[in-house]
Amino acid sequence: MIIGVIMISGLPYLFRGIGFHIADYLESIKNVVLALLNPQSIDYGGAERAVFPQIFIPYENTMMMIAISFIGSILTAFLFTYIILLLGRRHAGKIQWVLSLLQALPDLFYIAFSQWMVVLIYRSTGILVMEVASDGTFKSLALPLICLSLPIVLLLTKFLLQQFLDESRKVYVEYASSKGFSELYIFNKHIFRNVFFSLINYSKTVMWFMVSNLIIIELLFSINGLVGFIFRYLTPEVFAVGVIMLVLPVMIFYEMAQLLIPHKRRG
Repeated sequence: MIIGVIMISGLPYLFRGIGFHIADYLESIKNVVLALLNPQSIDYGGAERAVFPQIFIPYENTMMMIAISFIGSILTAFLFTYIILLLGRRHAGKIQWVLSLLQALPDLFYIAFSQWMVVLIYRSTGILVMEVASDGTFKSLALPLICLSLPIVLLLTKFLLQQFLDESRKVYVEYASSKGFSELYIFNKHIFRNVFFSLINYSKTVMWFMVSNLIIIELLFSINGLVGFIFRYLTPEVFAVGVIMLVLPVMIFYEMAQLLIPHKRRG
């Protein structure tokens, strides 16, 4: 992963103008490697301002948003899935269609709509429900988290609902039903465990989707985050350091989760 990030960081020097500049690209790669070996020498903003420890401020903001949004999205998706299942399986197909429709809407729609609603409520009542943007600090938190989490909640709810329905058709569920166990007991004791294993395998996709949405969230809400920091002071060295700091914890989390559940259990 680190080698891939280093190779990508030098691409602007390879495709400058209308030709290929192999020598400039290799020189850029060399500079990035040397910078990573001595991170205290990396500066940003065209001045001799050290990236470390300054980058830890936006990094902390971004990682906090990812952690809160990820955990909150999973809990909310499980809650919605249970509510849908309690309403009855006959409604599941219609709800899945609605989820697919909402999921098809672009992320910009949710951001613009939420900001418009906050402004509309403020103009009508004089009550500022949430901050619609930050002023250079990490002031605006609730609304960005909602906009970041909402597409993930829709994605996870649709996934979990489909997994629950697929598991409910398995032989072990029919066997448990024939033994006289209630549907809620079967869901909690057997189906939930298998669906949770599937969710761990799916979590990598969810995390990448969330990280990609951070670009829009941080820019439109003026959040002092890592993604915004990379774009403001974009150099090969800053790009490499920022992307590695952002991606490495996600990959470590996923690999640790895979070690905790080496195989999917049945029944």
